[in-house]
Amino acid sequence: MRMRWLRFFFFPIFPFFVLFFLMRCDVAAEQFVFPWVAKQTGAEAYYHRGCICLQGGRSDSYDCAIENFSHAIEINPRYDEAYNLRGYAYFTGKGFYERAIEDLNRAIEINPRFAAAYCNRGTVYINKGSHDYDRAIEDFSHAIEINPRYAEAYHIRAMAYYLKKEYDKAWEDVHKAQDLGLQVRYRLLKDLRQASGRDK
Repeated sequence: MRMRWLRFFFFPIFPFFVLFFLMRCDVAAEQFVFPWVAKQTGAEAYYHRGCICLQGGRSDSYDCAIENFSHAIEINPRYDEAYNLRGYAYFTGKGFYERAIEDLNRAIEINPRFAAAYCNRGTVYINKGSHDYDRAIEDFSHAIEINPRYAEAYHIRAMAYYLKKEYDKAWEDVHKAQDLGLQVRYRLLKDLRQASGRDK
């Protein structure tokens, strides 16, 4: 059974400051909050505008993000970060699992050491209709091989192991994420304790 709380752990690694309020992706907002974005041109400009759009969290914000990331990719077809975040927008904002996987596949093809893209693709595998936990775990494991201190990768792999009822492995990943300083989600800990019969 898919856990509703799991979808909220689809995360990209954003190379910019997180906004603390909702923002529409328009020129005025870019000039007011990020004047350096307004001055950019080419693929980088579209990429950063897409990043700004993602902060809105509404359906039209994701449409804006997808449009801008698509422009960035048109200019630079090997823009791995744009593929990664467009995949994020397709999945999180639109529920387009297959399009998300296509973009994440492309990001990984361009940059085989793109740990965040592996994590994002693994999270799509967990949530799509087939709930392909084995492929998800494989992706999280790749991310950890690339970056052994990737706490979020351990965290989400713990969720996948929990959903597979491999509770000892889930606990191992929970402990590793905690050792790396991550605060593990309370809901996961609660469900894992109940299912495994262990406190930790």
